[in-house]
Amino acid sequence: LGYLANGYVIYRESQLLDKWHSRFSAFSRDVARLQYGNPEQQAMVRNIQTEAGQLLDIFSGVVSTAAGLSQNQETVDLAWLQVSWSRLEVQVQGLVSDANRLSGMLHAQAERLKQTNLLVTFIIIGVFVSYFLVNYLVMQRRVLKGVATLQAGATVIGSGNLDFKIEETKKDEIGYL
Repeated sequence: LGYLANGYVIYRESQLLDKWHSRFSAFSRDVARLQYGNPEQQAMVRNIQTEAGQLLDIFSGVVSTAAGLSQNQETVDLAWLQVSWSRLEVQVQGLVSDANRLSGMLHAQAERLKQTNLLVTFIIIGVFVSYFLVNYLVMQRRVLKGVATLQAGATVIGSGNLDFKIEETKKDEIGYL
């Protein structure tokens, strides 16, 4: 916007004016679509909108003054040029400064969300690992206890005590075996 405004102040070409209005409209739409998460961000967005309105007022004043200048005038009044340029630059710098501060706030908020997401992800992974570990240990204990009982009974029977009965109360594969 600053570049286009400066170009218009110097050259007073209608295509620069059209580009400026097009970019300003796009900028205004982008600012209006911003979603803020806290009152500080809301205040910053309102401040940017106010500054944008002031920039539009200043630029409109420059345009009307430039339109009032004689078409035959080859040079622009130096004092008018300096004042117009300064006013536009001050307003554009204010917008840039506030936009950078808002960007910093949003970046910090995004970093906090990334950290929170990472923490939640690790917690969920920890819960699943714990669940599977406990489940594995319980299942292994159940299966291994039945296999150990079967192996001990097979050893006793294998040593010649054919009257030995393996006590297995579970109705699973190991119990049937």
